[in-house]
Amino acid sequence: MKKLFSIFMIFGLFFGAGVSAEVAKESAASAAKTAGTASADAANTIESSAQKRVIIVHGYGGDSKSHWFVWLKNELEKQGARVVAPDMPDSLSPTPKAWIAALRETIGDIDENTFIVAHSLGCISALRYIEGLDARERLGGVVLVGGFYEPLSILPKLDPFVAEPLQGAKLAKMIKNRVVLSAKDDKVVLTNLSENLAKAIDAEFIQLPSGGHFMKDEVGDKLPIVLELLHKQMGM
Repeated sequence: MKKLFSIFMIFGLFFGAGVSAEVAKESAASAAKTAGTASADAANTIESSAQKRVIIVHGYGGDSKSHWFVWLKNELEKQGARVVAPDMPDSLSPTPKAWIAALRETIGDIDENTFIVAHSLGCISALRYIEGLDARERLGGVVLVGGFYEPLSILPKLDPFVAEPLQGAKLAKMIKNRVVLSAKDDKVVLTNLSENLAKAIDAEFIQLPSGGHFMKDEVGDKLPIVLELLHKQMGM
């Protein structure tokens, strides 16, 4: 009887040790998985919470306080974005060299947390700046309002901005999110010219039934659709 009891004791010790080892192994695996998930969540949180930077580029004859730019800047800043809206040089007598230099000074390095909203002449100017960067650079997105890359019959003085072919494929690769916004009744930049720009850089093209050239006397001092498009690009 004592011998039989000893055998059961020995079996129990081995069985208990095996179970304990298995439990410890499972606990360690679970802890490692939890730690890995926590690390991944932390990384995603850091990435998603990185401060967004938005540059607002006005067009011909405008400035940083024209149209809906002040409203947009204020709304984005309320939401934690860092916003810069430069006054481009000689906006009534603009030159590509001066405008690209101003953007170079204002924007500097780009990354996937950098976004550009541009209006009219500001669109091609921003694209010219981007296409001059290293092809390995990446930009979070652009919202181009009333943009063009072909000559405007009513503003031949802007022809120097469109004299060189647009490097559409390069821009499409460098810019993660691309939207061109137009209005069917735009008489400054005809809507087909904005659609051509969208095709050239493989961008989403949005045509509104009205809005003209999206100036203050046409749409007021707010343009909510631009804010909505930015939110979508920024994942907000």
